[in-house]
Amino acid sequence: ALTLRAPTIDVRAAITAGTIDLAASSALTLTASLSGSQVIAIRTPGALSLGSALAAPDIDVQTGGKLTLQSTVTGTQVSLDGQTGIAQGLDAARVNAMALTLVTGNGTVGDSTRALAIDLAGSDARLDLRAVGDVYLREVAGDLRLGSVQASGKTVTLATASGAIVGIQSGDAAQVQASSLILNATGG
Repeated sequence: ALTLRAPTIDVRAAITAGTIDLAASSALTLTASLSGSQVIAIRTPGALSLGSALAAPDIDVQTGGKLTLQSTVTGTQVSLDGQTGIAQGLDAARVNAMALTLVTGNGTVGDSTRALAIDLAGSDARLDLRAVGDVYLREVAGDLRLGSVQASGKTVTLATASGAIVGIQSGDAAQVQASSLILNATGG
């Protein structure tokens, strides 16, 4: 296990460990890949640009600012919390997961010119999302399986490149709560 706690953390070399826990009280810079056989946990009060790949069964990233994906995040259970937004930095960046949770406190997920790219895999795959801003998501392969999507009175745009948009909640619960909903399922 590797645990780093400091006011400022600057990761410039690749790290491989069972569990990786990074907590910066001021600033965190990540320009090298992280690979964990169990958990990767990252916490910082400011913005964070994920400039290199993250890979572990469980990934939990919490930022007090904007979270920008510049590379691939791959895990079984992935939770991304960007309090002022979650952005798609590069076209090749994406989140690969079976269970994906996205949270923003005050900001968008993706934007109208570059939707956040995700790839949910597995028969139990699901997306859960809570956002205060607009949401722009694109499933890059297969079905987009929705658990709960709440966008606090904003616009939610969901698209698939080669699959359907499928609700997986049971009962009468609404899958998507938003003031406006745009669905584009190619091939589904």
